[in-house]
Amino acid sequence: MSTQPRSVRYLIPVLMLTAAQMLSPVAPAASGKPLTKSASAKSLAAKNTITISLSHRIREGSLVVTLDGTPIFREGFTKPIYLISQTTRWDPVEAAIGKHTLAARVEGKNGKSYLSGTYELQLSRSKGIELLIHMKGDKLTIDQSS
Repeated sequence: MSTQPRSVRYLIPVLMLTAAQMLSPVAPAASGKPLTKSASAKSLAAKNTITISLSHRIREGSLVVTLDGTPIFREGFTKPIYLISQTTRWDPVEAAIGKHTLAARVEGKNGKSYLSGTYELQLSRSKGIELLIHMKGDKLTIDQSS
């Protein structure tokens, strides 16, 4: 027979059960229908992809792409010394669907920066976008691939 008072013997299992309930996932609504997100949460979740390629002549540098003023992409690149120019293509990045402004900047290893103007784009729900960034002299141009 236990020497603990009866209240202590029952208190520990109750505390353990309460802790387990706090960690368990929330069940769906009693109607059997899943819980729905608000309209604003749905619009935030709607995304598609932007595939970025860079055609360049410089030996080494990094590409920074901003969407609506916020950096969404930053990657380094290198070109073998014997090639005159190279096109580097990266994995797609996700962005919210809708109308955006995009800009690019290449920072060369020698400290020189190359800038693009702003590029207006419409990211649709049905199809992602492929962008090709060209280095032309000291400037970058952005074109949408078809």
